[in-house]
Amino acid sequence: MKDKLRRAFDSIQGDVYEQSTRHFLEEKTHGYTVIPYRRKRYPAILAAAACFLLMLGGYWLYFIPTAQISIEINPSIQLDINRFDRIISVEGLNEDGERLAKQLEIQFLEYNEGISRVMQNQEIAALLSDNEILSIGVIGDLGMQYERILSGVAQCTAQQPNADCYGANWEQAEAAGELGISCGKYRYYLELVELGSEITPEQLQGMSMREIRDSIAALESGQSQPQSAEGDQGSQNQLFPHQGHGHGGMGKGHRYANNAPQPQG
Repeated sequence: MKDKLRRAFDSIQGDVYEQSTRHFLEEKTHGYTVIPYRRKRYPAILAAAACFLLMLGGYWLYFIPTAQISIEINPSIQLDINRFDRIISVEGLNEDGERLAKQLEIQFLEYNEGISRVMQNQEIAALLSDNEILSIGVIGDLGMQYERILSGVAQCTAQQPNADCYGANWEQAEAAGELGISCGKYRYYLELVELGSEITPEQLQGMSMREIRDSIAALESGQSQPQSAEGDQGSQNQLFPHQGHGHGGMGKGHRYANNAPQPQG
C-alpha cells in the first residue's frame, strides 16, 4: 500500500514539476511555441518578394526604348518605341510639335497604329492636303525590330504621295542632337556640307520639310534660291539634292538616310 501511495505521489509531483517548468520557459521565451508558426510564413514572404522583383523587372523592360520614330512636317515629334513595338513616350521636337504631342493620345499603342493616328490628325491631314511634306524616320540598331518597324512605316506612308520614310542609326541620331536638329534634317545637313553651302543648323531647324524640298528643287534646276520668310539670301537655303516625291524617300534611288543601316529584303 505504501508503495502505491509513493508512486502516486511521485506522479503528481512530476506533473506539477513539468507544468512549472513549461510555465517558466514560456515566460522567459515569450511564448517560444509561436516560433515554428512564424517560420512557416517565410516561404510566402519570399514568394511575394520574388513576384515584386518580377513585376519591377517587367516594368523596367517595358519602359526602356529600343527604337525611335521621328515624324517631321512642322510640327515635328518623336516617338520612343519599346521592345514590344509599343509607344512609351511622345515628345515634341519644336514648339508646334510640343503642342501636337499634348493633343495626341497614342501612348502605349503599337507604333503602326500610332503613326496612322498621327497622319489622321486634323492638323497633319490639313498640312498634307496643302501639299506639305511628311518625313518619317526609324532610328535604331540594325536587327529584326528595326527592319520590322521600317517596313511597317513604309506601309503606313505608301498611300500618301507627300510622305516618305528613311532609316538611321543611333550614332547619326546622336550627331544630330549635338547640332540641335532632328535626325531627318541632319540628313539634309550632311549633304548640304558636301555641296559647300554655308547654311547653319539653326537656319535648317527653322525650315519646314516643304521649304527644304522646294529649295532642293530650285538648286537642282540651277535657279537662284528663294529667300526665307526672314529675307535670308537664297544661298543660305541650298540643301540636299532633291528627294523624289511619294513614299520613296531620298533621291538617287535611296529610301534611307545616308550611311544608315538598311534592312534586308
